Amino acid sequence: MPTVASTDETLTGTGKPGAIINIKVNGRTARQTQVAADGRWTFPLEIGLNSNVTGGAQLVPANKISVSQTVNGQESGDTDVNVSLGHSEILPSSKSKQQNNLVENDRNVTLKVPHDAGAAYFQFTDTNGKSQEVGLKRDAVPGKWQVNSSSSAIASVASSEDGKFYSTINLTLNKDMKAGTTARVISNMQEGSYSSLQGWQTRNVEAAPKDTTAPAKPVVNTDLTGKAGTKTPVEVSAESGSTVALYDKDGNKIGEGTAGSNGKVTITPTVDIPAGNVTAKATDAAGNTSEASNPKVATDTTAPAKPVVNTDLTGKAGTKTPVEVTAEKGSTVALYDKDNNKIGEATAGANGKATITPTVDIPAGNVTAKATDAAGNTSVASDPKVATDTTAPAKPVVNTDLTGKAGTKTPVEVTAEKGSTVALYDKKQQQDW
Repeated sequence: MPTVASTDETLTGTGKPGAIINIKVNGRTARQTQVAADGRWTFPLEIGLNSNVTGGAQLVPANKISVSQTVNGQESGDTDVNVSLGHSEILPSSKSKQQNNLVENDRNVTLKVPHDAGAAYFQFTDTNGKSQEVGLKRDAVPGKWQVNSSSSAIASVASSEDGKFYSTINLTLNKDMKAGTTARVISNMQEGSYSSLQGWQTRNVEAAPKDTTAPAKPVVNTDLTGKAGTKTPVEVSAESGSTVALYDKDGNKIGEGTAGSNGKVTITPTVDIPAGNVTAKATDAAGNTSEASNPKVATDTTAPAKPVVNTDLTGKAGTKTPVEVTAEKGSTVALYDKDNNKIGEATAGANGKATITPTVDIPAGNVTAKATDAAGNTSVASDPKVATDTTAPAKPVVNTDLTGKAGTKTPVEVTAEKGSTVALYDKKQQQDW
């Protein structure tokens, strides 16, 4: 009979139809089977046989197997059965589109090696086109597999399991494989010794399927009440590894970060958060972007600082002299007279200043300013500046003809500055009214 492999699950051979085949271990009959009418016989094995053709050291004792044939009560001489180290295999990736290959970015590789092997070698090409070899060994059978010292940077053994015909090794690679290349595996009895007669066994590496699935909608966790106008860090829950961008109410990106393995990222805004809705979107490594999160509303509950009226209003009562006020940038600054009537308004620029041209002549007395931000928060009134009037009225004109009016109380019309108190005098400069 031909040489069998240590991973074969049956013994087969030929003989005289109806003859009894004697299967012997160490020269003693252990099992028997009968030759079929077609001259062939088959015997199922419960466990794999141990290699017996190495001639060198191995981790398991070699099985001495022989067969003989009994015909009409006469037994033939024994024929030795040569057992070689069996077949190795790379199992296809569960992610393979063709269901028969490895996948370039699937770093979990499962190997099946003969139950009696003490060493194995897995070779692949990395994404840089460089050939990589992972050496594997164990010190006893049964026993746990491990990578050898020269391979520890390339891969590790996630788990291994001994079976009746094969050992299964689950490898975790530290590098991706290159699509379009071929990976291969072979087993040895021990490191540097006899290899499987069946040689290297291969498996093609296919390209990873394109990821077209967008991440789930992120969730903004941070309460932004009262946080408008600040750079308060914002926590977002999103797909781990995704890039998470934070947006203001106008769709402007105001910050970005990467979600960790716990599915959370804390983003520090690059600008003060504007009042209004704040949302987040997550983009995965394949470029798929999620829909926007439900918004969190950033509100501003802090009133602007008290403005400062810069312009000296001495002698400015009764004029529309422009008034400069220092106030929170972007705020609306209103100017008030002594009776709290608004007499002008303007917006503070990026330099924090507003120049207000009064809509009416400034009345004499205190002039103050208040600043109101975009959220409607209004500051306390500024310290007052006093508007004074230092200009005398123009000379009045007596309009009434007083001819023949001496000795009477005839009313006298006078044209004078509006609002001014007009006094009438006689020739002795005595006030008559």
